[in-house]
Amino acid sequence: MEFPREPTRSTQCHNSRPNLEDQLQHFEHFVDLLEPKSHRDHGDQQQQLQQQQDGNGSGREECYPAGTHTPCKNSLRTSSTTFSSSTTSSSTLLNSVQLPEGVSGTAAGNILVQSLSIASEAVSKDEASLSQGTPSGVVTVVKLSSTSDQVRINRTDGGSEVVVLLPAALNNLAEGNLMLVVTDLLPSVGESFPKNKGADIILLNSPVVEISFVQESQGEVSVLEVKGLTDPVIIKISEKAPVAGDECVYFDPLVDAWSTDGAQLLVSNDPGSWCAVSHTSIFAIAQKIPFGNALPTELAVKENSYFIAVLLTFTLCCFTVPAVYVWLRRRFKAPSTGKAYLTCKGRKARPITFSMTKVVSEKEGGGTDGKVLVKWDVTPDVLPDLDNLKLRHVSTELSTKGREVIRVKSLKSASFEESPRSPITPRSPERSFDRSARSEQSESSFGIDASVPMDREDSMVVCNVDDLLPPIAPEAYRDGEMVLYWSQSLQQCASAVIVGKGTFCSCEDGDTWPAYDCRVGRHQQLRCQVPLNLLRPAPHVGEKIVVQIRGKWFPARFMASFFFLQVAQVAVEAATLDVPESDELQVPFHCIRRRFSKGQTCEVYRGQDGWVSARVEEDKVDGFHVSLVEDADGSSPGEVLVSLAGEMLRLPLSLVRASSVLEI
Repeated sequence: MEFPREPTRSTQCHNSRPNLEDQLQHFEHFVDLLEPKSHRDHGDQQQQLQQQQDGNGSGREECYPAGTHTPCKNSLRTSSTTFSSSTTSSSTLLNSVQLPEGVSGTAAGNILVQSLSIASEAVSKDEASLSQGTPSGVVTVVKLSSTSDQVRINRTDGGSEVVVLLPAALNNLAEGNLMLVVTDLLPSVGESFPKNKGADIILLNSPVVEISFVQESQGEVSVLEVKGLTDPVIIKISEKAPVAGDECVYFDPLVDAWSTDGAQLLVSNDPGSWCAVSHTSIFAIAQKIPFGNALPTELAVKENSYFIAVLLTFTLCCFTVPAVYVWLRRRFKAPSTGKAYLTCKGRKARPITFSMTKVVSEKEGGGTDGKVLVKWDVTPDVLPDLDNLKLRHVSTELSTKGREVIRVKSLKSASFEESPRSPITPRSPERSFDRSARSEQSESSFGIDASVPMDREDSMVVCNVDDLLPPIAPEAYRDGEMVLYWSQSLQQCASAVIVGKGTFCSCEDGDTWPAYDCRVGRHQQLRCQVPLNLLRPAPHVGEKIVVQIRGKWFPARFMASFFFLQVAQVAVEAATLDVPESDELQVPFHCIRRRFSKGQTCEVYRGQDGWVSARVEEDKVDGFHVSLVEDADGSSPGEVLVSLAGEMLRLPLSLVRASSVLEI
């Protein structure tokens, strides 16, 4: 992937040696912190021992392997990638890039590969500086001269810069043309690095910057692995002044964690956050959050307090569990005694107590059936109030061998209803006689003679009441069916859902048409008794329609619907400059209209006959009383000509729908 260059970044190189000395004047006391004397002595002893073993006497300083914590004095390690030179003295980068040991395959190694690519491009183009974007950030390559002491690189935001102060010994140790590579990493890349360091958490407070040096000699580009410098490299990482707790950290790819070894935060009168480092790596300003000391010691749970907490919890459970058990048992157990309130005449409430006793009675066959006997404590002064009750409902069993009935007794009548729970069994003659006697007594209490004279009994004719009522026409729409609803206030259509059955009303012309309740739109607003002429059948998949796009109407096919989102998916048929052919679009429902073609099979609603098959005899667009196409014959725009059983009829479009069988 090719990334665009960053034209807004500028690079400035200053060749004033006194400026470097002035800057280092403030930071001389940090040199001992970055390079302890014991480390320097140990490093010198290791170098002398290595020279004696080699016996070459060349005087070239060697470095310890990567990953050791013992710094080397002014040590440089190289990892190179070779360029093949042509006759025009241009260099070409090979596909493979040699990385330092332990860095390949890591996040830092990927950043270093991108830096080498930009550096090789700068060498091939013979440019003094080059800035280019990469997936990790913006890489800036600056060629250094023997007098270069500081480099200023502006960031893309334009309000901050990265300043690198170079020690003089760095140019003396380089073999060939020395180049500085600065990568301003993206915030997302910086956040992707691990945040933990042992038991601590690293919180980044500045942009993340990668610093590295490369050298070019006779077409060969080498990466300088710099560490253990006596004169540190000073870097301005952020424009913000450091706060209490800030530290300079670098990312160690060998342990995959942030570290502070060889990096020191400097205190300076110059604005910004400055770091003095003795090696090259990925640097940032961060704070360490020690979670081990986050909680005060008085909040720590001790062994004694833990035992006391367990004991208190067990004691609380011993008292709580029995109380909950007793409450639940009394809550779900059938009550043995209670009190009821009887509303008497004058709306006066009388309390009546009752008690229940479980009585076991024997049944034929040796089985037992448990029953509950309820005793009501009714005093004599309550008896007159019982006669004033409007209804008393008592369930009883009149005969052990007979069927169970429910007696509904009132002051004016006494009737019986068969219980659906018991089977029908023969009744005794005495019980039947008692029932007929009670019925005669009930009829006389009403004062109505229900008997029919014999002379009129022969003239009675048995008829069905349903034959006297007009038949109900089939429904035009079913309950829950999707339809299109025309809003007269908004003058546009919206999706709706039929609720319940229709109410059939007679019109002035004598026809009976249903009106429906429906819920309209996304918020499901209820509209009651909507007439049939304001409803349209919802288009089905493949039905012919017209769709409005940018103020123009195009023929299309209905593909899918999202009724509750008020959106329909259509496929445009006609190829125009604005709308490609067969493009599927999502448009609101008020931008579509039904379309009928001549010779198309359709269905029309005929009231008592329901929906019957017919054929369209003219091209028509359903405009909801808004004509999209002017009719030449002067007919109403809300009607369409159809042929039904050999008869030509002009019917309203609200009674016509496309056939469920698609016609391609």
